[in-house]
Amino acid sequence: MRKNRDLNKLQPSFRQKVEAFMKEAAPLHIFITEGWRSEATQKAYYAQGRTTGGAIITWLNGVSKKSQHQLGLAIDIAFDKKYYGTLYPSNPKLWEQVAVIAKKHGIDWGYDLWQKDKPHFQDDGKAVRGFYEDVFFREYGGKSSLLSDTDGAFAKWDGMTERERLSLILILMERAASK
Repeated sequence: MRKNRDLNKLQPSFRQKVEAFMKEAAPLHIFITEGWRSEATQKAYYAQGRTTGGAIITWLNGVSKKSQHQLGLAIDIAFDKKYYGTLYPSNPKLWEQVAVIAKKHGIDWGYDLWQKDKPHFQDDGKAVRGFYEDVFFREYGGKSSLLSDTDGAFAKWDGMTERERLSLILILMERAASK
C-alpha cells in the first residue's frame, strides 16, 4: 500500500500550516511519511492485527470512525535515518522539539492527545470548523439563514447528506457553546 505524501490533498488551511511547520522544522531533518488517506487505506490499516497479520495500528475503521487523515487534516512524520540512524528515534527531547514547532503553527501532536502515536500531527481543530462550515455553505448555496433558524435547518435534515448533517451539527454546537 502506497502512502500519500501529496500536500495538495490536505485541506488548504492545514496545508499552509504544514508547509510553515516543515520549513521551521527543517533543521531537525524530518519528512512527511503520509498525509491524506483514502477510506480503503484506512480500512486496510484497521484490518491489520485484526483480520490480517501484524500489530494493531489504529482504532479508527475509516467508515463509522474516520481518521483526520481522511479529512486531509493530519500528517505522519519520520526523521531522516542519515542523521539519526532510525526513522523514529527514542529520544523524547527530539520529538518534543518537533511538537513545540508544530504547536506554533496550529498543529497538535498525537502523543500529547493520546500518549502514543508520536509520528502523528493533526490540525488543532480551528480548521475543522472552517472545513465543515465551507462544506455546508457551499452545498446550501450560502444560505446562512438556515443557521439562524435552527428549526428551518433541521426541517431540511432528511434531504441532507451525512457530511452536511455533521457540518450543521458542528456549526450549531459551536454557536451554542459561544453563547
